[in-house]
Amino acid sequence: MVKIILGIMVLFLGACGAKDSTRDNEEKIVNIAVPIEIVDLDPFGVQDVHSMRVRDQVFETLFAVNSSGQIIPELALSFTNINDTTIQMTLRSNVLFHDGEKFTAEDVKYSFDRALETASHQSILDPVKVVTVVSPYVIRITLKDPYAPIQMLLSSSVAFIVSKKAAEAGNPQIGTGPFTLSEWNKGQNLILEKFYDYWGEKAKVDKINLKIVPEALVRMIAVETGEIDIAYDIDYIEKQRVLDTPELRFGEATIPRIEYLGFQTSKYPFDNILLRQAISYALDIPGILNTALSGAGEQAYSLSIPGIGHTKASLVQQDKEKAKQLLKESGLPVGTKISILAIEGVRKGMAEVIQANLKEIGIDLEINIVEWAKYAQQMYAVDTGMFLGGWGNEPDADLFYSVFFNTASKGPGGNFTGYSDIDMDILLEKARKEQDTIKRQEYYDQIHNKSIEERVMIPLYYPINTIVYRTNIKQMRFDTYGLNDWNTIEME
Repeated sequence: MVKIILGIMVLFLGACGAKDSTRDNEEKIVNIAVPIEIVDLDPFGVQDVHSMRVRDQVFETLFAVNSSGQIIPELALSFTNINDTTIQMTLRSNVLFHDGEKFTAEDVKYSFDRALETASHQSILDPVKVVTVVSPYVIRITLKDPYAPIQMLLSSSVAFIVSKKAAEAGNPQIGTGPFTLSEWNKGQNLILEKFYDYWGEKAKVDKINLKIVPEALVRMIAVETGEIDIAYDIDYIEKQRVLDTPELRFGEATIPRIEYLGFQTSKYPFDNILLRQAISYALDIPGILNTALSGAGEQAYSLSIPGIGHTKASLVQQDKEKAKQLLKESGLPVGTKISILAIEGVRKGMAEVIQANLKEIGIDLEINIVEWAKYAQQMYAVDTGMFLGGWGNEPDADLFYSVFFNTASKGPGGNFTGYSDIDMDILLEKARKEQDTIKRQEYYDQIHNKSIEERVMIPLYYPINTIVYRTNIKQMRFDTYGLNDWNTIEME
């Protein structure tokens, strides 16, 4: 998952409307409803989109990527290549952490050193050999080998900067971002407060009250009644209802994110490639989109976002007879029972369609629905069998293919399937080091084709992010990753 402002920025402009009479006239408080609670605010904790949505307001990286795909300075002011494996950066000298301490190069070194020791970060940061403090506001990074997308890497969420002093004192939740954590009532809500000493564009509201509302219909009703100002992940089928309501606005954007069906390849019976192929041909992916998502997605043909990491489309069409034949060749008898791990909401609906698809070819699928924290725990432990997962794709192929398929990434590193293949590891390493753009793309074509052929993960769809907000929200930038800049929210 990335701390990147990439893709089409959607600027929501609310029509003028009456203020909510229950709102505090002195403080501007935005009430936001989300379906799932964050797992951990610590940037070295679980890398999930729900946690990232909040971390993105609290922490920053050395660089970011704007809506045009250009790398822009964030905590770093400049970037200099000393040689093929050494880069040097001058840092901002006017930045404060939320506790009032000054941000310096020591904080950058501490953050990278800790990230390089963290299981969920190691594989992505593997190109980094050592980080050295040159002076209070100059940092040097030495790479193991030449690495073309280094600035993209420095924009990633694995490169969030924390306060060394606060973290060593047991509080890793102190960042430099536009909001600071004020209160967290587990299972209910989380409150962020405006950081008045923020170095950049200051928040236009005083507080964000993030409420946990699991049911989409309840979130919809809450935003209709005015209890909530902004609701995330509203069912796409509600779009027309929102458009017909003068007090509400509807926003949508295709997310550079992949939803997929994964298999723990080292675990029986999913270590059988013929079974994995049979399941892939049994799937009615358009049916999954129409039934479980009301059409809110585009069928995927790769595990990467379109245009990054591959040049060939490999869309697998449903073929029930081929699926039955492959199942027979796999040696598993008709009536074989397997299970799938998923969470409530859209993925539960997807699992139900998959269950029906597999029944048609003679596989009995049991659906195991767990709450988000337990799901993440099982994914990290590579203890899932078959599962429905998702990943926010990065703007460089190495930042997701090395996560999905590198042996070193097993478990917390993002390789939740336990997949290990020496040929794939070699291809990933060659692609990571290659400086020639054309040759590098050729490697990723091979990686892409191998991943599709072996069916370690079956790409399902690229989702559409939906958001409903009231007209008292005058403006909000909604990036396509769903990791919004909440400091851009303006209220009446």
